[in-house]
Amino acid sequence: MYNITKKEVIIKEIKGIKLEIMTAEIFDEEVPAVRKIGDNKIYVPVKDVCRTLGMTDIQIRAQRRSIQNHENLSRMGTILSLFTTTGPKDTYCIKIEGLAIWMACFNTKAMKDRELAKKILFYQAQAGALLRKLFLGELQYVPGFEPHLEKPIQIQNSKDVNRFIFFNGDRKKIIQYNIDNCFAHTGYKPYEVKQKGKEYGLPYKDRSSAKSVIRKLAPERACGMSFTDNMVKNGCDPIKTMKVSTEKAVPLFKAMIEELNVIPAELGM
Repeated sequence: MYNITKKEVIIKEIKGIKLEIMTAEIFDEEVPAVRKIGDNKIYVPVKDVCRTLGMTDIQIRAQRRSIQNHENLSRMGTILSLFTTTGPKDTYCIKIEGLAIWMACFNTKAMKDRELAKKILFYQAQAGALLRKLFLGELQYVPGFEPHLEKPIQIQNSKDVNRFIFFNGDRKKIIQYNIDNCFAHTGYKPYEVKQKGKEYGLPYKDRSSAKSVIRKLAPERACGMSFTDNMVKNGCDPIKTMKVSTEKAVPLFKAMIEELNVIPAELGM
């Protein structure tokens, strides 16, 4: 089982900006994780992550282009001035929350190098949460609410939490978690939700999964399920998180949708 270890944390002022820099060791390579003082957004240099996977300079440049051209990942990238052996240098970095989405772009099933595939799967399932915990200690990261209104984010969170549970259990636990999450937010099991979608006359494409049905019939509950997925993949207790979501988060999402008119096109409404 892979892990990430923390080597040191330093504070440096570069070009008038104070940065907290944690050096982490991933697959025997050093990777800096960086945040501006007073800001909980944590970034890692794209090139350093690529090097932990054995990529060449040409491959690293290709990965940067692919991130910049990706609809969601491009919003998670930024340029930070980091200290190098030759002095401060502008470095392209990505939020640690973007690691899973980025790594999901690789087709690990087709990879002949199974060790590389396992490393990529580790990045998908655990690296972001481990880096944040090492950086901030036991302080839990509470994600913003608005992203959960977007269908791509909901889908990605669902994939991420499944990977996280798989790495910490097995496929049976993934199935049980999704049943529990669905029942907590709707009072129905997934197959019952799909049947409801059929009864309401939803076209097949909108009832291919329970979450597809919920996005159409109860978008605030779909947002709550996405919120739960994101918190659980970051290490929160599933049962406690589901309780907080149904009692606190879902009413907030409902108010955002109905009273603030925050209804993005991704929900298909």
